[in-house]
Amino acid sequence: MPPDDIATIFSQMDPATRIQLMKEFDKNGDGRLDPKERAEAVESIKEKILDLEQLRLRHAEGVIKKFDKDGDGKLDSKELSAFLEEQRKIFAESRGGRGRGARNLPADILAKYDKDGDGKLGPAERRQMHQDMMSKRNALIKKYDKDGDGKLSDAEKDQLINDPEVRNMMKRMIGNTPPPPPPGDR
Repeated sequence: MPPDDIATIFSQMDPATRIQLMKEFDKNGDGRLDPKERAEAVESIKEKILDLEQLRLRHAEGVIKKFDKDGDGKLDSKELSAFLEEQRKIFAESRGGRGRGARNLPADILAKYDKDGDGKLGPAERRQMHQDMMSKRNALIKKYDKDGDGKLSDAEKDQLINDPEVRNMMKRMIGNTPPPPPPGDR
């Protein structure tokens, strides 16, 4: 893989993935990937890309096998329509048949923020929840930002993550992603 391709791959990664790569491959702990560490990271990425590509190919073959009714190895518009309809149904079922923006919210969140009692959070209710979450986030950063620089170092993040209150919040949130803030509040 040419160096430009490697740089492109690294630049397209989200910060959390880059941090994970650093933790995994920065063996000497200097905060940088030396040529040997970089080569190991690139090799790992190549393997994951190949695995993903093989998974995509197997999925595509499975789709064709299932929906190619005339056996020509391609999906015509009718076959493609059947595939898309199945995907739409799967997506709708995964959302519990609920409309846009609806989520499975924990009962305590609904009890606290669903002021009109309709079983979902409207824009004003989401805005209030978002403001409360941001206040809590800022308080936690302030609590663990020991050097007062306005951001958390790795050591400060580790302390935050090990806080029992934060661990309980994280446990509750897994699988219960809160709705995004209303447009314009991001």
